[in-house]
Amino acid sequence: MSMTRLVEQLERTDPATLDAAGVAVMIRDLQRLRGFIAETEHAVARRSNELATCGAGAPATEVLAGNRTCSPRDAARTSLRAEALGDFPEVSGQLGHGRIGIEHADVVAA
Repeated sequence: MSMTRLVEQLERTDPATLDAAGVAVMIRDLQRLRGFIAETEHAVARRSNELATCGAGAPATEVLAGNRTCSPRDAARTSLRAEALGDFPEVSGQLGHGRIGIEHADVVAA
């Protein structure tokens, strides 16, 4: 299922109407969406770092923290994770498909 269809399905679903099986499906779908977002954020962070190396932009830590959506500490952790996952595309793919979580990716990055 495409991310567009997944998001549309999540938007249409009222959690108050779910049974136990529906809750499990929705949790799985949310994990897949989180993974997609994380994998994309990591790709963008790696690109930001590449551009910074060439003098064509700010490093990911500055871009992420500069948007005030996370702390400098979280921005540094995301940048480190992004660089590490660049060396492990199979792990990044597992994250992107929601098969592993950020915590697992942090273990690989460490």
